[in-house]
Amino acid sequence: MSGCREGIMGNITSAQQRLEEICIDGFEGYYCQDSDVGNLILSDGNILIELSGSMTKEELNLLAKNRRYRSTQKHQ
Repeated sequence: MSGCREGIMGNITSAQQRLEEICIDGFEGYYCQDSDVGNLILSDGNILIELSGSMTKEELNLLAKNRRYRSTQKHQ
């Protein structure tokens, strides 16, 4: 995942067979669809963001990209 540090998320498990790796603005994570509910989990190593709802992957990505909080810590 370009722009993301490897290994931030650790072990994520889900009843879903397919977890899609996602990278948004230095946050890495996973997306999965469960029935009509989309789930997006992101982390930069300090902050964990979970978004879930009856939204498409694109809608959840847009919400994540437009978050107001920006981490001020530098990645090592």
